Amino acid sequence: IKDPMVLLINIFCGGIITIGINRFLFDFLLIEEQKLYLFDIPILFDSLFFITAFFWVVSQWVIYHESITKYPHGLKYRRFFIDILRFSLMFIILNTSFFANTKFFALVLSITVWHIISFILHWWNRDSESGVVIQLRVHLRSIISYASISIIFILLQPYLYPLFKIIINLVIMTTTIGCMIIFN
Repeated sequence: IKDPMVLLINIFCGGIITIGINRFLFDFLLIEEQKLYLFDIPILFDSLFFITAFFWVVSQWVIYHESITKYPHGLKYRRFFIDILRFSLMFIILNTSFFANTKFFALVLSITVWHIISFILHWWNRDSESGVVIQLRVHLRSIISYASISIIFILLQPYLYPLFKIIINLVIMTTTIGCMIIFN
């Protein structure tokens, strides 16, 4: 890699992945040995969110490398700083993903903001990138989907009875995991 900005992003993303796995293992999964043996739905959902977020981050890193070879940074520091911001949000997404049961709104809001920033990046580069209309549509669909999930989640919380709250929140979480898989 000849571009020092891409090298810095690679080091940054490597750190994101390493810290994310480390925190998942030692701050979540192995903190209590019985978590590995219990069939607890919130623990399973938190683990599933982490696995989904992990593969989402890795795939975004691959997509970044594909786009950076076609459209290098050059003298565009604006794109470099936006890439740093996007990868910083990936750090937040990955490190809140295994606490999805308790920090769900923050997680979905982070994903929504990530797509807003990506939308803005593609909008700014619409003259120099081919196929940008497709990317704009993809990010707009994701923004609308994740924002809707966030709004529904927040609006429903005060009105749910405890039993229904667990079931409806699990349905909303499952929808979010599905969106992360399908929209990627």
